[in-house]
Amino acid sequence: MVAGPMDDAPTLEELQAAADAAPDDAAAHHALGLALLRKMRWDDAEATFGRAVELEPASPLFLRDLGRARDAGGNPQTALRAYEKGLAAAREAGDADMEKELTQVVHRMKPFA
Repeated sequence: MVAGPMDDAPTLEELQAAADAAPDDAAAHHALGLALLRKMRWDDAEATFGRAVELEPASPLFLRDLGRARDAGGNPQTALRAYEKGLAAAREAGDADMEKELTQVVHRMKPFA
C-alpha cells in the first residue's frame, strides 16, 4: 500500500479533542468542521463552523465554509446569507480570490434561495 497525503491527517476524534481543549480557537473549530463536512455530517459541520464564525466573524473562509455546510444540509437560504457575509468580509479584507469565488457562489445561489 502506498502512503498518501491524508495518511498523516488528524482523525475526527483528534480534531474534536483539539477543539474541546481550545474552545476559543477558531482555527481548531474550522479544522473540525472541514472533517465533519467530509463525513457528510452537515448539522455538526454547521454548528462547528458557526462556532468558528462566532470567534472570528470577519473571516471570509469561515463564513464560506459555514455556507457550504448549510448548502449541503439543504438550507439554501441560510447558506446564501453566510456566503453574502463572507463576500462582504472578503471585500473588506481585500481578499480578491475569495471575493471572486464568493461572487460566483452568490450569483449561482440567488435563483434557488
